[in-house]
Amino acid sequence: MVLGLLLHTTLMSMAPLPSEPGRVVKTVQIGSAQREVLFRIPSKFSRAKKMPFVVLLHGFTGSGATIDYVSGFSALAEKEGFILAAPTGVGNPTGWNCDIINLGKPGEDDFAFISGLIDRASTELNIDRKRVFVAGHSNGAMMSNALAGRYSTKIAAIGAVAGVIGVGPLGKEKMIALPTSPVSVLHIHAKDDRMVAYDRTGSAFVKGINAPEAVAWWAKANGISSAPSTITEPWGSRTIYKSPRSEVQLITLIQGGHDWPRNTTQSPGSIHATTEIWNFFKRNPKR
Repeated sequence: MVLGLLLHTTLMSMAPLPSEPGRVVKTVQIGSAQREVLFRIPSKFSRAKKMPFVVLLHGFTGSGATIDYVSGFSALAEKEGFILAAPTGVGNPTGWNCDIINLGKPGEDDFAFISGLIDRASTELNIDRKRVFVAGHSNGAMMSNALAGRYSTKIAAIGAVAGVIGVGPLGKEKMIALPTSPVSVLHIHAKDDRMVAYDRTGSAFVKGINAPEAVAWWAKANGISSAPSTITEPWGSRTIYKSPRSEVQLITLIQGGHDWPRNTTQSPGSIHATTEIWNFFKRNPKR
């Protein structure tokens, strides 16, 4: 029985990532860690052609399947021709250990798993290493920021919905790591978010480095010295920092709460976060 268990574990660790077109959930092992990962391999996939790779991270209590359903990212992967991987965190409830706030299973190294997943995709699926992107919501957005800080040479850009880069009282926040290479960053945050505060005036469960402070921090970390431009929109505003090597943008929503914005009517009241994030990714490969 023990031999059979060891053989099963060995085979699990050797199991390749899926490469047949379609949407499938697979158990992936990186080192000693196992996670369920939802993959979407587009129909135009070929190992002879390098494709962008997007890692999509759910919020606290979520899963890869739920954030994919809410965001519609797998349908976009098929349409636009990129590979999607949406892992599910471990713990009860599920979450991510992202240093600034650990909501995953105690002792689990989620950084190592996601970094290893990117490495395996590079080897097995021949992804474009200049177009590795991470998107996330809430705790997944915090993890996206933390990954970009720790693995800035590996990640080209992130899209963070309702997340922060530091948690704690003013002046004593626990912060993400400082990047060593520019990473393009898009933050999307609603002013009326009552779960993760948009700014220090908000009443919310999680407070810390707020959205305007976060993009200013990222711009400075990326070496952007020019002042940002601001564009007023019917639903809020855009604050944009740019340099030849990176772009940092904050989309501020007047309303939206803690949800993933998914306006599909094209009315002026909101945005479609998935479309915004993918368009941001497309124009910001690693430079």
